[in-house]
Amino acid sequence: LTSSRARSGSYYPDHVVFLGDALGAATFERLESRPNGFGPAAIVPGTGVYLKQGARSAERAMLQCLHDVLVRIPPEWNLVPLAGQDVGDLVDWDAERYRRSMAERE
Repeated sequence: LTSSRARSGSYYPDHVVFLGDALGAATFERLESRPNGFGPAAIVPGTGVYLKQGARSAERAMLQCLHDVLVRIPPEWNLVPLAGQDVGDLVDWDAERYRRSMAERE
């Protein structure tokens, strides 16, 4: 359940900022053949979450936060991810573009 919720979308703004819209589901073969086809992390269902080599500390922290939040939400609760327009607004936000440009310099 936690895995499917993580793949369903973003639930809070920092998730969008650091991890993207949703965690992608992958297979080992897809991760090997398309390592840049996913955000900083991808889920291999039934196996676990895989971080890209060189993932930033903020990405690692947000992935841990996502896990910590999702495992505490009762299974009967219906989660509603942020709407596509909200996600787009966050990604295109001037402050976020500036933050990404600064992070690329690290």
